[in-house]
Formats: sequence, C-alpha cells, structure tokens
Amino acid sequence: MTADNRCIDADDDRLSKPERSKRFAACLVVALSLLLPATGPAWAGFDDGMAAAKRGDHQAAYDIWLPLAERGDMRAQYNLGVLYDRGLDVPQNFAAAAKWYLAAAEQGHTDAEANLGYAYEQGRGIARDFGEAAKMVPTRRRTRRRRGARPISVLFMRTL
Repeated sequence: MTADNRCIDADDDRLSKPERSKRFAACLVVALSLLLPATGPAWAGFDDGMAAAKRGDHQAAYDIWLPLAERGDMRAQYNLGVLYDRGLDVPQNFAAAAKWYLAAAEQGHTDAEANLGYAYEQGRGIARDFGEAAKMVPTRRRTRRRRGARPISVLFMRTL
C-alpha cells in the first residue's frame, strides 16, 4: 500500500479497527490543515484585531473584526464603527459607522451608545434626531468620554 492511497483505504476490512481509526484521524488532520489557512481572520479573535489596530494595521483589524461583528460581537461592532467614523484604512462613512454603533448599542455597549447619541445629535450618518440623542444621555453620562457629556437641558431645548 502506498502513501497516496492510505486515506482511501482507511475503511479496508483487512485493517484492525484501531488501525482504521488512526488512519481516519490522520486523514482528518491533513484535510483540516489544508482548509484552515483559507479561513484566515475568521479564526482570529477580538484581541488579535486590537493588537493589529495598536500597531497601526487598521486593515488587518477590520478583516478580523468584520466576521466577529457579523456574528454579533458588540466590541467588534463598536470598533468597526470607530474605523468608519474616523476613516482608518476604510473610506470614511458615517452611515456605516452609525449602523455598527447601533448594532453594538442595542447590546448595551456604552461607548457605542455615546457615539450613536452624538451621531443623532449631529446628524452624522443618520437622520438628526434630538429625541433619540436625548435617550442616550443617561447612558452617555456613565461613560468616561467627554464627547457625550451634553447636559440634557441643551438637548431638550433643541427638541422644542
């Protein structure tokens, strides 16, 4: 028997059951090793994206975070919003930023809520809506960001 047909003959009746199991496992390992490089960033984790962003490789961070965000990871959704908001290795797109901020905010990400409130207030990528912006105020005050530190009275006066 040659090495080329070992996987094909893994169910050969002349082999003992343990030998067939070993061959099957070896074939499975070979098959998976051929498939894994094709999946790329899908196997990378959120922290890998953070490491890429910290070294300035925002495109790699985007490639890592996009599949995570599409699967509902609120941290990846928020960070994609930041990339689009600032135009970091992606075209600046306030509508895409608002989309990702909204997805993360719906899951309770406070920084995403703050940025979404700011987007509503300024009309950046989303229809200007002081009422929606005001809804974000209690949450925005819990964040450490000064960006969302507008007093509710200012937002209330704008709704009149």
